[in-house]
Amino acid sequence: MFAALLDAAWAGLRSRYALMQLCLYDNDPLWPAMAPYRLTRLPMDLYTLSSASNAPALDPASAARIPGFEIYLV
Repeated sequence: MFAALLDAAWAGLRSRYALMQLCLYDNDPLWPAMAPYRLTRLPMDLYTLSSASNAPALDPASAARIPGFEIYLV
């Protein structure tokens, strides 16, 4: 199903844009759907930061959570 969504998204964008970006984390089960596409992996480290004023900037208790990702920051 994810491959069909990618195909539909690309079909709608390819006449206006040269590329499409998305974020998939290591071991994501959606990776096999990317096989037909030419892609480049961009390795990076993402951290979960706390916005609470009384919490440390890097919260070790949140280390196991998947951090949010904003493609415009890449």
